[in-house]
Amino acid sequence: MKKRAKFLPPGVTHLTCLLLFAAGCWGDGSGQRPIGDEGGDVSALGAGAGVAGLLREQIARYPEMEVQDLYKLLLQAANGSAHALTDTVSARHRLEEEVAALLAEATGGAAGQGDEPLTERLTSGGRLVRVNLRPYLAAGGDPEALWRAFVRTAREHPPSLDSLRVWWNEAETLAAGGELPFEREALRSFYVRQGLTGFPIARHSSHYEETYHPAYRVIAADRLRLPQR
Repeated sequence: MKKRAKFLPPGVTHLTCLLLFAAGCWGDGSGQRPIGDEGGDVSALGAGAGVAGLLREQIARYPEMEVQDLYKLLLQAANGSAHALTDTVSARHRLEEEVAALLAEATGGAAGQGDEPLTERLTSGGRLVRVNLRPYLAAGGDPEALWRAFVRTAREHPPSLDSLRVWWNEAETLAAGGELPFEREALRSFYVRQGLTGFPIARHSSHYEETYHPAYRVIAADRLRLPQR
């Protein structure tokens, strides 16, 4: 199988790519900065407050999130993008399709999520972040660079179920104190059920998907240079 010379989503012709280059939506990686130098583009998730700060910030930004979404958040913080290595072909194909759909959405004038930050921290120190695809592409971010960073993160960030356990216990404590909009018993029950099947990767809840239309990839902060906004 020949290696692709450029990240080309299904249905996107070379003429389309030229138009995207002209529009600044399909960058070549130049003029971009490391995530660690993001200035005001990164929401301060968990800054100085550990996982409690992360959870409070996420609840404030996504008040309709459910227990399943909380689990996905903490699992991503613990495991990074490790699941990508189980099937890199499918993982790349999903990213290609998502990028093509979002570019079509932008071309068609769809509103999207206009208030999305470029990145959101997954850990208090910002080691891992969610890179939101809409603002990333709108600012001229390179999908190929994003893919390389995604895979590199999967290879270099070891999963840690111990971290998941510690953070979930803290979430239960916060819920018991009324600081999260969940019952502690509901969190405990959900965690036990996931443990019975080896803490699998989870999708966002249907309600979260319908309300927020999430589109992002989990990246190590030092493995991707961000476009200037």
